[in-house]
Amino acid sequence: MLACVATADACGAVSNATTSAADANQFLTEQFGPFKLSIGQDSAGGLGANLDGKGRTAFGHIDTGNEPEGGQARNWFWYFPNLTYAATGTWGTAQSATNNASLSLKPGADGLLAYGLFDDPSLRATPPISCDSNGHCTDGQGNPLPLATYPKPYLGVGAAGDAELRYGTIKQGGTNVYSKQLMVGGDIYVVLPQHWNLGYARDLASPRLSATYYHPANTTATSNIALPAGVKANYLQTEFQTIVGFGADNQVKLDVKYDGSKPTAGGSGPWQNLWTVKVWIPALKFNGVNPSITYQSGANGGFTYDRQVLLGVLVEFLKPKASK
Repeated sequence: MLACVATADACGAVSNATTSAADANQFLTEQFGPFKLSIGQDSAGGLGANLDGKGRTAFGHIDTGNEPEGGQARNWFWYFPNLTYAATGTWGTAQSATNNASLSLKPGADGLLAYGLFDDPSLRATPPISCDSNGHCTDGQGNPLPLATYPKPYLGVGAAGDAELRYGTIKQGGTNVYSKQLMVGGDIYVVLPQHWNLGYARDLASPRLSATYYHPANTTATSNIALPAGVKANYLQTEFQTIVGFGADNQVKLDVKYDGSKPTAGGSGPWQNLWTVKVWIPALKFNGVNPSITYQSGANGGFTYDRQVLLGVLVEFLKPKASK
């Protein structure tokens, strides 16, 4: 059944909803990555680069029950032990640039809640089954086949431990201080699968909201200048991210990411805000490169990021792969 649900066309039916254990895993995978690297002329002077992305490897799945054909509509919950990896980075050739980079590993489990039933008429039809270019299928006797139906997702959830290595430049009294830090903690997240479409704009990735608690296990500096207390503080961090497409066939894409953080122990200070916005045009792709504009500004976890506006190109890599 899973193979037919994941690849409905191969089974002679077209799905009007997409959720099986395999499709749930694919939905969750699409909330991470691909990695996006922007390179271009920096408004601060010289060249700049901006990297952001997440990847995820799931290790099978666990279901709360069997996945029978037909039956009664009910709630479904699949969850996936997994390892998530993420990287961010901001670089500039300007002499005063505060370059920052981070790499994190998150072992945990995430899952998807759905409601409905499995019903694929093609599995009970008389072969051979044929489908036209519009997705209308008939059985071996020429009778039309209804669309296959699967449970519809209504919430994605996850929890993971987190180990993050950060390297950054901090301005102290007009001097750049280079700091390296190992952060440990844990996070939880939710994803809202409901999509919206206004005609001229629609969401391409379901909105994702996460909350993370970080503790600095080790912090070092490459100078004798004391680091700010906020850099060594425990932090509560929230993150929101989504992707919006504009125009016919999503001719323009907008990737919006917000990081908010607040020291909770070992330091004091206001709530910090970090915005990263990327606009790119997939229709003008040339050898895998898209024209783009990238904006980033703010502070996160005690590290301040220069206001960066890059006019250049964007490359996507490590794209999520389709479920098997």
